[in-house]
Amino acid sequence: MLDTDGQADHSRRDAHPELIDRGQVRVGHGRRVLGQGFGSAEADGELHQLQGVQETEGLGLTAEDLEADERAFDVVETLDRQGLVDELFLKRLETEREGRRFDIDRVREALGYPKAHGIDYLLGVALPLEVEALRAMLGNPISERVLDDGTLVDVYALGSAYRPRSVGIIQTGIGNETVALVASGALRALKPRAFVYVGVATGIDERVQLCDVVVSTKVYAYEYGKDGPSFQPRPQVCSPSYALVRHARVAAYRSRWLARLGLDPDDSAGPGVRLGGIASGSKVVQGPGSPVMSLLQRHYGDAYALDMEGFGALRAAEHVRVDAIVVHGISDHVFASHAFDDAQRMRAAKHAAAFALELLATYEFQIG
Repeated sequence: MLDTDGQADHSRRDAHPELIDRGQVRVGHGRRVLGQGFGSAEADGELHQLQGVQETEGLGLTAEDLEADERAFDVVETLDRQGLVDELFLKRLETEREGRRFDIDRVREALGYPKAHGIDYLLGVALPLEVEALRAMLGNPISERVLDDGTLVDVYALGSAYRPRSVGIIQTGIGNETVALVASGALRALKPRAFVYVGVATGIDERVQLCDVVVSTKVYAYEYGKDGPSFQPRPQVCSPSYALVRHARVAAYRSRWLARLGLDPDDSAGPGVRLGGIASGSKVVQGPGSPVMSLLQRHYGDAYALDMEGFGALRAAEHVRVDAIVVHGISDHVFASHAFDDAQRMRAAKHAAAFALELLATYEFQIG
């Protein structure tokens, strides 16, 4: 930790109680010497002693191994047990090994320190009202970032059983192409552990009610196909990560997300959750007799909802290799007999926001 003069701050050290398994490497904290920091020169010395620590531990690694092999976590664990790992040390380690294969972000995460660059989770939305719904549950942002492409990221703290996790929110705009472009840039820059696209959508299945939540198990880009006397669909499909789908099922079953809305989780009359398909394209469907709705009913019978962003969000995450999922609140329905209003859209957005945050809390609890 550095003070305002750039010197080592010896006044505080954070305690990090959790233990995290990393395959065969178990990173723990052992006996931490609280209140004991060290300066840049000492940090340099510790970096140069890494190979000596390996020999002491009988690991037999070379300096090249440190840069390329995950067994380097053993070295960091040894130093941590001696009370020699703090924020300044991690910054020095990052500087020494910038651009090399040794993954400093994973070391930081394992020891309970925040990432040097990035956030824990990223939430994407299309509309301002969806941002408002999330802010109503997250409170005030703790920081604001502007990425190189101009994307604004508001960063919030999400409480957890271990320590607060950082959650960023980006507003992508509407349309799969736009979402894919904006989201891919943000995912590369921020390197989150998970990406959840949150918002409102149109219900296209009679089993789904207004303000229910739909969670993607697959997202169809339904507009791809071959034109002719009759349209022949050739859809592209994106799937969310298996881990997030699994945790979504747990969150839906437990119903604790309803408590974030001030509702009773045991009340069966509350909004429901459906895990299934989502059809994604550029069309707005306003009635069951439209050509698009006929196409969806014929070829996409397992789709519960219709949106304009889900496919782009998952495709971006797929390219960047980040766990991702889509969560929607049903704000309107093709089979509804009345027009939806702004209050109903906000209610649906809040339902999606509540479920998404509970999903991340469950996800964090399981793997954090």
